[in-house]
Amino acid sequence: MTTLQTVIVERPPPGPARGKWEAPVWAIVLIAVSTVLVAGGYGLWRLLRARKSES
Repeated sequence: MTTLQTVIVERPPPGPARGKWEAPVWAIVLIAVSTVLVAGGYGLWRLLRARKSES
């Protein structure tokens, strides 16, 4: 006769603070906003630089 083994798995709480590097919600929002601002600034800089070289 075989014995049954029970495995109990503890799951992390739902939300963005999961994974290898846990972070609070404000940190994730800060990183997202910073990424958008830096990308927008870089795109604007490239656009203005391209227009300056045309004239």
